[in-house]
Amino acid sequence: MRDSKGRIVEHRYRWQCDVPVRDGKGAVTGTWSEFEIRRRKPGRPAPERTYCNTFFTSLEVTKDNAGEIARAGRARWKIENEGFNCLTNHGYNLKHNFGHGKAGLANLLAALNLLAFAFHTVLDSLRGLWRKLRTLLVTRRDFFEHLRVATRLLLFEDWTALLETLLKKRRVPALPPRPA
Repeated sequence: MRDSKGRIVEHRYRWQCDVPVRDGKGAVTGTWSEFEIRRRKPGRPAPERTYCNTFFTSLEVTKDNAGEIARAGRARWKIENEGFNCLTNHGYNLKHNFGHGKAGLANLLAALNLLAFAFHTVLDSLRGLWRKLRTLLVTRRDFFEHLRVATRLLLFEDWTALLETLLKKRRVPALPPRPA
């Protein structure tokens, strides 16, 4: 098969069954598999390896399902990698050391971050005002910065009013009067 740039694409699969996870007696066994993508430019004799990864699974790998299992392993790795990247670099500060304070505080703060990430991921998959605003403000950093500034400066009657204001479907609420 050829890719969008006209290169010939080869998918290679290797696997070995009944491989122990660790050395020693009583080790759990599974199947080790390797997935490799090679691309060859037209007129070049040797293909260039563009992707290679190995996976360990409890599933039985055969000639018929090796490609499907490799694609599933690659997709799982991508999901994990993007999730950790988001937790680290896009506003959840999971790389921050929460080791300050009383016993258990670090675990509590990390758990709250993970809960917020899970909640936001579910909201991203729903329709409605949240999704429209996330489409408008593509990065989570921009999205949460807009929420932070708006809620710091203004009072909103409810969550819908906040989202509609940021989507410019509603006028910005009047600032409360300053104390004398």
